[in-house]
Amino acid sequence: MTIADSSTPVVVLGSGHHTGLAVTRSLGRLGVRVFNVDSTRSAPVLLSRYCRGKFIWDFDNVPPEKSVEYLTDATRKVGRRCLLIPTSDH
Repeated sequence: MTIADSSTPVVVLGSGHHTGLAVTRSLGRLGVRVFNVDSTRSAPVLLSRYCRGKFIWDFDNVPPEKSVEYLTDATRKVGRRCLLIPTSDH
């Protein structure tokens, strides 16, 4: 499979889930730059060859306003607007 435009980077939220790893691998193989957010540094996806950058943030224990601020800062570090992909509804 190929995609016409892989220039928009993706930030995968809750990357510690199996879904996060699957999304990271699938998009990474297509040439998309994938960045991952997880609450722990030991999440396996953070060691993936397709993880171009990692952000550590615990959404469950921080007020939503702070999480929005953090994600805004994270996308600034990536350098352009990103597509955010949540992997859980928690």
